Amino acid sequence: MKMKNICAFVLAAMAVLSCARIDSAAQAVAGEVLRLHVVAASDSDEDQALKLKARDAVLALLSPELSECDGRDAAEALVRARLGEIEEAAEGASGQKARATLCIEDFPTRRYELSPQDEESEDFTLPAGEYLSLRVTLGEGAGHNWWCVIYPPLCAAVNRTDGDAFSLLSPSSASFVLADGTQLRFRLLELLSALKQPQY
Repeated sequence: MKMKNICAFVLAAMAVLSCARIDSAAQAVAGEVLRLHVVAASDSDEDQALKLKARDAVLALLSPELSECDGRDAAEALVRARLGEIEEAAEGASGQKARATLCIEDFPTRRYELSPQDEESEDFTLPAGEYLSLRVTLGEGAGHNWWCVIYPPLCAAVNRTDGDAFSLLSPSSASFVLADGTQLRFRLLELLSALKQPQY
């Protein structure tokens, strides 16, 4: 009986240490990326289509310069200086009032599967957590949203032979988000985090 208790304790300790490592790596990733979060005015088909037009306009405006940034701080400074232009681009594409802000937001774990026709494409998974986000809200902002990563420029299909946006991450963060099986580990981390939250 004692041996079973010892084994259970060792396994629990290993699980806690593993989650701590994953959490630390996830926080490191969050510190290196800037996300784009576009919120539709409503869930009508028209507003959802306009959301995607606003997204495309914002990406067209920012992507060329963001790909030249040498880190998230530089990307943040660029976006902060162009918030007015971002609003204008989103409004011009959607025909709706747009508000652009930089803020910290909670995101769930998300796996991005890119270019299934291209054998060189790189699927990747971003862990749940708090990320710096360019939030573009259209109209009342009452609809479903769309999000991805604008620094490094991972919103578009990414592959190692075309720009290699993952090289803008640190080697450890790049290997972390590209590793097989990360989605399951991130989900387990989310569950453990939820268990630690106070119950009201």
